[in-house]
Amino acid sequence: MTCLKPDERSNPYLLRRVAVLSADDRLEEAGDLLETLSDPALDGMYDLAVGEGLEPLLLAADTRASQRARAKRLRSAASRDLVIDGNLERVSDSLARAGVTFLLEKGAFFRDTIYPASWLRSMVDLDLLVLPRDRDPAMTALTGAGFTLRETSPSRPFSGRLSLERILMSPLGDLAVEVHCDLTHERFGFSNDLDGLFLRAQPTRWTGAGTLSWEDHLLHEAIHLARTGMAAPLKHYLDVDRLARNTSPDWDLLAERARSWGCATALYFTLDFARGLFGTPIPDHALDRTAPSGPRSWLLGGLLNREVEAKGLSFALWKSLVLPALYDRMGDSAGFVAWMAGTRFIDRLVRT
Repeated sequence: MTCLKPDERSNPYLLRRVAVLSADDRLEEAGDLLETLSDPALDGMYDLAVGEGLEPLLLAADTRASQRARAKRLRSAASRDLVIDGNLERVSDSLARAGVTFLLEKGAFFRDTIYPASWLRSMVDLDLLVLPRDRDPAMTALTGAGFTLRETSPSRPFSGRLSLERILMSPLGDLAVEVHCDLTHERFGFSNDLDGLFLRAQPTRWTGAGTLSWEDHLLHEAIHLARTGMAAPLKHYLDVDRLARNTSPDWDLLAERARSWGCATALYFTLDFARGLFGTPIPDHALDRTAPSGPRSWLLGGLLNREVEAKGLSFALWKSLVLPALYDRMGDSAGFVAWMAGTRFIDRLVRT
């Protein structure tokens, strides 16, 4: 059984360690770590795992739960996995018949590739990327296949209609399908080479579906995490860890592309946080080539080291400081701030 140092007995540390071991299919080692916990501590770890999107990885290693309780949790995870498979099949078939080229993003592809079993990667929605010209044909095909368009968020009656995403609800279980026309749903923000994403795409097992290249996946994670103020659930940092360990990305190409997109700083903190959280083997030169410098580095270093509860007005205000500072180009940062301020002001007027 693994011996832990006193400062390594906290639930957050153990959860991260168990998640990595389970993702490496080293379930016996992960189970040994769980044996060191009292029953209340293990219950607390499950509560933490649910919020971080790591519950399946904890469940895979947990041999202490009663047979009935474990079987119930496993059935739930397997059922969810079948719902996701059914939706992916329906989405890919309907879009293929409509002649729409699309890419699977994040978990929709990671579950089949960088995890030992698809059910180990928790998911709450399916993310699809289509070219802007294909959005309307894609929406027509999906609604024709039984998916229903979700109403615009009540808090965003104006900006929601102008965003670069459309959200549909599945007829097969409680699952959202998000159709994106960019790597972010706002119209102003990080630059990227949209046509290049499709040219560099790699195949998947689903009919007509491609997915991002490994380097583009890492950049997508960086952009996504930046949009959350680097406060997304831990499963996204574990995705980064899996990508770094299992896919042999071209780190020099990654750094060059990040600089050209204006998201080198976001990539730096994504990689640095993954290394700190999960021991991810990130080459020093990849961090050196993307690290910010000067006052912006000091500002972000202070803001991102703070623990901020990811909800409420205080978090929204805090994130409004972090996100613009993560943009490498002042023009991108200013454009995004103007877009957010203008559209949210109009949203408030429309609601009142």
